[in-house]
Amino acid sequence: MIVARKTLHEAHSTTELQAKTVVATNGVADKVQATSRVLDRILVEAQVTREFDQLQRVANQVEEVIAWRKRTTNRDPNYLERGPLPHTQLMNARSLLSAYLEALPADELPKCRVLADLGAARDADPQLEVDGQQELKEAIGAASSRLRARRELLSTD
Repeated sequence: MIVARKTLHEAHSTTELQAKTVVATNGVADKVQATSRVLDRILVEAQVTREFDQLQRVANQVEEVIAWRKRTTNRDPNYLERGPLPHTQLMNARSLLSAYLEALPADELPKCRVLADLGAARDADPQLEVDGQQELKEAIGAASSRLRARRELLSTD
């Protein structure tokens, strides 16, 4: 009988310790989930920031290409005295724009890719510049919408 009572007491103590362990484990699990949500938010913010930064680089370079396209069509007779040839600068600007576009998915910004094209056949088309700028505005708007949607999705978790 004494052994039975001792065994019962040990079983009761073990059950209490197990209950405390379960409570502590649930607390750790909750903290892990909260940390995971925070890390998800940080990752989303970092991804969107990189996307916005890249779109900003592309937008700045599109403006540079447009400026050099205009300079090559409105050539000043004294351009040799003023520095590098506008055509050379246009090619450099297009090359850099092309490099920036390579960081984006291949199907994004097709009109800007045409602006980066080194072929001179399209240089006379002023609509190309307007189309490229409009495409960038739409891409930035879409990126903003994706950011809002991701934030809403994360805030509901």
